[in-house]
Amino acid sequence: AALEQMRQEDRTYGYVLNRNQKFMGVVSVASLEKALERGDSNLNDALLENVKAVPRETQLQEILTMVRRLEFPLPVVDENNIYLGVVSKNRFLRTLEHGIQKKTQDIAA
Repeated sequence: AALEQMRQEDRTYGYVLNRNQKFMGVVSVASLEKALERGDSNLNDALLENVKAVPRETQLQEILTMVRRLEFPLPVVDENNIYLGVVSKNRFLRTLEHGIQKKTQDIAA
């Protein structure tokens, strides 16, 4: 079902949450296909290894390092590991650019 939904929505990666919206991990189309080939039907069997979400308080410098190395948007959680959303490379760079433009305007004023 998850693989089918990802294909219908043209997604390469999916974020797995439990009933309480707690972040459990990330799956990819490839990891789901491999799990199905092995006969595994549980999403936990398809989770990508070493994927950690970042707390919403994480500093931009730390996020930059993580966003750069990931193939998918970085998951963000609150203090209870509740999924809040993701930070994509595009979104991060736009936010950074906006901050630089604002600083430049403040200095020029």
